[in-house]
Amino acid sequence: MKATTEQAQRLKQVLEELGITQKQLAAEAGLCEKTISNIMVRKSALSPYVGKALQEKHGISRKWLETGAGSMSHTVYSNGKYAPLLESISRLLDDYCPEIITLKERKNASERIFELVLNPKSAKPRP
Repeated sequence: MKATTEQAQRLKQVLEELGITQKQLAAEAGLCEKTISNIMVRKSALSPYVGKALQEKHGISRKWLETGAGSMSHTVYSNGKYAPLLESISRLLDDYCPEIITLKERKNASERIFELVLNPKSAKPRP
């Protein structure tokens, strides 16, 4: 099985946004660089290890990487009952702040907003 054009494009988008190389991604996923290269040119399938490594290390949604569904960013609570709320927060950040928030900042902002929704008392007053 080969990676689709869309999967290869999404992987390229992730590498560009994170500012990492194929070699760095391969090392993080415990794969050889050639494997990542083959995914990028659609000679090999998108490995579950690549998706898992990107999700655990960088907060990239495996579902988005594999299918394009949902948001690029993944949060720690995205599989539970709060998934719709987090997906909405992520979409709002994507829609209203795409050019000013990096992927890492977007993930942190989503998680902080989620935390505030669950525990408003944790909000600290602005100086």
